[in-house]
Amino acid sequence: GQDLADIEPGCPPTEDVATVYMRSITGGSGDGNLKAFTAPLTVTPPSTCGALEVSKVSLNGLADPSGTSFSYTVDSEEYGVSDALLIGQKDTYTDVDPGTDFTLTESIPAGAPWALSSIVCSLDGTDYVLYANGAPTGATFPVETAEITSCVITNATSFLDVSKLTN
Repeated sequence: GQDLADIEPGCPPTEDVATVYMRSITGGSGDGNLKAFTAPLTVTPPSTCGALEVSKVSLNGLADPSGTSFSYTVDSEEYGVSDALLIGQKDTYTDVDPGTDFTLTESIPAGAPWALSSIVCSLDGTDYVLYANGAPTGATFPVETAEITSCVITNATSFLDVSKLTN
């Protein structure tokens, strides 16, 4: 058989690392008669992964008639991802290597009527403010095993809606 002590947790966990065969033998020794057995059981070590949600909102809940796609990058020593979101969208990542040095940055397309207001990440009731009033704070945020870190990117804009009224 395989020594199960060598099975290590990981992110993502190693799939199908060992197969265990369970059987019951009468007489209490290996020389007895086979009484019962189960189908082989696959042993998968526990996951050490955390999860990350990145959401995009607008200040004061303003709609985005421009349909601007905002690119963002999450980075740490052990994990990195880049993607893009529209206002009101959220991306979720479930196989994130835990750590304490995560950063999140955003790129706003040239000419878009938006400015970065804030980036705030939360874990277990603690807020990590990465950007405040559009300026970086130098802070990082953590991702922990079996926990969800939620990050919200908030953008501000101003629209002028001109309507002509006639009598």
